Amino acid sequence: RTRVSQVEADSCGRLEDVERAFREDRARVAETGRSCSEALRLAKEQLSSFRLRLQQVQDDGAEARDQLTWLGGQLSDLQRAGAGAAAAAAAGQLPEWVGPLRALEFELKELLASQVEDSANALRSVAQVVEELRSEPWAEQIEPSGFQASETSHLSA
Repeated sequence: RTRVSQVEADSCGRLEDVERAFREDRARVAETGRSCSEALRLAKEQLSSFRLRLQQVQDDGAEARDQLTWLGGQLSDLQRAGAGAAAAAAAGQLPEWVGPLRALEFELKELLASQVEDSANALRSVAQVVEELRSEPWAEQIEPSGFQASETSHLSA
C-alpha cells in the first residue's frame, strides 16, 4: 500500500513538473511571437523608409537628366553660334561671347560633377539600408513564405 502511495506521489510530482515546463514553454513561445511581431513591424517601417528614399533618388535622377538635357541644348546652341565665329578667332579676334561660353562650360561641368556625386551618395545610402536590413539577426529567422496574410494583417495598421 505504501509503495502505491509513493508511486502515486512520484507521478503527481512528475506531472506537476511537466505542467510547469509546459507553461514555461508556452510563455517563451508567446514572448518569441511578440518579439517577432515587433521585428516585423520595424522591418516594415525600414522598408517604407527605404522605398521613400529610393523614390527620392529616382526623382532626383529624373530632375538631373532634365537639367542636363536642357543645358546640353544650350551648349549645342552656343556651339552652333560659335562655328561661324571660329574663322574670326583664327584671324586673331576672339568674339565677345567666348568668355561667357567658357563660364557656362565650367558651370555645366560643376553641375554634372555635383549630380554625379549626389547620385553616388544616394546609391551608397540605398546600399547601406539594404545591408542594414540584411544584417539584422531576425532577418535570418523569418521565412517570408511562412507568414500567412491573417497573421500579419494586424501589424500593417
